Amino acid sequence: MEWTQLLKDLGIFSIAITAIGFVARAVFNHSLDLLSKKEVIKFSKLHEERAQIVKNLYEKLIKIRKSMNRFMIFYGPEGPNLEEGKTAYSNLVNFIDYFDNNQIFFSEKICSSIEEIRSNYMDAYTGFISYESFRGQFKHDKEISTKDFDSKNKAWDKISKMLPLLERELVNEFRRILGVLE
Repeated sequence: MEWTQLLKDLGIFSIAITAIGFVARAVFNHSLDLLSKKEVIKFSKLHEERAQIVKNLYEKLIKIRKSMNRFMIFYGPEGPNLEEGKTAYSNLVNFIDYFDNNQIFFSEKICSSIEEIRSNYMDAYTGFISYESFRGQFKHDKEISTKDFDSKNKAWDKISKMLPLLERELVNEFRRILGVLE
C-alpha cells in the first residue's frame, strides 16, 4: 500500500468521523433543547397554578378579616349578630381547609405565618364568643365579668393590631412568590 493511498483513506475516514460527530452533536443539542423547553413549560404551568392558589388563599384571608370585623364590631343590644358569627367561622374553616389542601406549594416560613394567623383568628373568635356567651350572666361576680371582658378585649386587640401585621408579612411573601417584590 502506498503512502498516498493511506493518506487518502485516512482523510476520508477523518471527514466521515467529523461528519458523524457533527450530526450526533446536532441531534444531542436538539434533544437537550426539547427537554429544556418541556421543563420550562412544566415550570411555567406550575408557577401559574401556584399563583392561582396564592390569589385564592389571599381572597379567603380577606373574607375572614371582613367577616370577623363585622362580627366583632357591629352588634345590637342583644349581642352580636349570630349570622355574622357563623359567616366568620365558616370563612375561617374554609380558609384553613383550602390552605391544608395546598400547603405543599408554600415554604415553611409561609406555612408558619398562616398557622399563626389561623391560630390568632381562632383565639379571637373563641375569646369573643366566650365573652358574649356569658355577658350579663355573672354581673354579681366581678372577677368572672372582668375576666370575660378582658377576653373580649384581647380578642379585639388580635384582630385590630396583631393580625394586620401578620397579614402584611404574608402578603409580602406572596408577592415574592409571584415575582412582584424582590
